[in-house]
Amino acid sequence: MAFRHFVFVFIAFACAQVHAKQPPLLITPPLASGTEFVIGTYSLNEAMLSHMVRPLNAANSILYDQQFGGGGVGAGLLLGPLGVAANVAAIKKRTETETQALFDKVALDPVALLASLLEEAAIARASETSPTTFTMKPYVRVVSDGKESVWIATGIDVSNSAVPWTGKYSAQLAGAWPRSELANGLSPERLQELETLVKAGMREALHLYLDDTAGKLNGTDKVNWAAPIMAPRIKFQLYGVVLPSDETRKVFRSTGGIFSFPAGQAEIVKRLK
Repeated sequence: MAFRHFVFVFIAFACAQVHAKQPPLLITPPLASGTEFVIGTYSLNEAMLSHMVRPLNAANSILYDQQFGGGGVGAGLLLGPLGVAANVAAIKKRTETETQALFDKVALDPVALLASLLEEAAIARASETSPTTFTMKPYVRVVSDGKESVWIATGIDVSNSAVPWTGKYSAQLAGAWPRSELANGLSPERLQELETLVKAGMREALHLYLDDTAGKLNGTDKVNWAAPIMAPRIKFQLYGVVLPSDETRKVFRSTGGIFSFPAGQAEIVKRLK
């Protein structure tokens, strides 16, 4: 349910901004030593939560996010409920057309990548019948820029059903990929390049989570920030706190998660008191 939770949180962002309120930031529960994690994947319902999101593989671990089509949000609202419905239908049609072209073309296995990273970090992976309450869902998110390219992010959704608590830890890869290249099938060299980048991004996301549980990710600068991959169609401001970053990455704690971006793919729009 972590992906569904994130979408609802994203809607809450909009409401909070409209009313000039600051939503609560992600709080991470303590992590006990020796905790085992089940590696899960999204259900089909989670992977098709809206007309803008569709899975790109049978495991629902690679998602396509496409927000373009129709006359835009403003035009839909001006035309009333029928205009909104027509807008949704146009976006859905484009999403499904592009999904069909991309389905099974991104030959990555996020579950296998996360399993190798857990082993690398000496974290125990539990069996699906384990009594543990902790679950990690790895994902690759492919996001249309509305033209001919896509941005790619990867990460993990972590949940603890005993609390309950969910959190998203995400890292966007540098650069963009031609959608047509993905649809045609990547060459072995390009696939290896992509897998290396995705694994590095997932490793960053995993360590963001581990550092967070250890209390290492602290920030005091409250800001409104924006990143095209979060809202490709409009410049949408999100509330958060700036976390330790360097000249190559920008990292924010926000409602629902911690997000890391290449420096040129996110900006601080406004500093808050």
